[in-house]
Amino acid sequence: MVGAETFVENNFGSINYTFKTCIELIIYGYSQLKNSGLRVSRSELLKEMMSIRNKKEGEKTSLDLEDYLRNVLVNDYIEPNRGSFGLENFRFHCGVEELYNNIRTGILDIKVCSSGLDDNVYYIFECKRLNKNIIYQYIHEGIVRFTTDQKYYPSSNTSLSEMISFLESEDKCKILNICDVYNVLCTHLDNHKEAINLLDNLKVINLISDYTEVSNFDNLYYSNHKRNDKPNISIYHVVLDYNDIVIE
Repeated sequence: MVGAETFVENNFGSINYTFKTCIELIIYGYSQLKNSGLRVSRSELLKEMMSIRNKKEGEKTSLDLEDYLRNVLVNDYIEPNRGSFGLENFRFHCGVEELYNNIRTGILDIKVCSSGLDDNVYYIFECKRLNKNIIYQYIHEGIVRFTTDQKYYPSSNTSLSEMISFLESEDKCKILNICDVYNVLCTHLDNHKEAINLLDNLKVINLISDYTEVSNFDNLYYSNHKRNDKPNISIYHVVLDYNDIVIE
């Protein structure tokens, strides 16, 4: 999209510039993870979870793959690099409660906050595994939490948020190819536009950054959505290819 970088960098103001820098850090952290050669085995991870939780063979346990992928990305590759992006005073917290009048409305995958921001200004990054079989959840258990359900930002007028998707599937027939994601997401968002109060479908963003890993990243988009009794919200979509990272 021509001019997308200008839209992001010049028209957002100082607080929103910080949001943009958070996106840069997430992309940079992902690039470092990719370069590390990390491989995550579903079967080995399940065994480790059973061991840590003292589950015996045959007892039921779930593979919290989405949470695990998020935790590795945040704890091992985002948090250690905050200083390189001038985000020393910001923290990326995983699994934080979202409250309205001290009543929990949801659990945030990633909450970015700082003592330098007002109490009700923070950024939410929702994480979702993504393949052909679970793309419905990306919309109805992800995007709608920012729009029609308003489970996120219930007492805040923050108008920026982000969806982080981990592309992976244990079923080879359900894999989403990174090159197809833009068109697939556009189609699904349009098909569910009333449910998510869609105003503008996905537009491509190419960030300008001092880090080539960020400038060369091709899978960053944003969409605009209406909210009742609040300003419209822009949702950024960062698509991370884990198809070669998560193995059997």
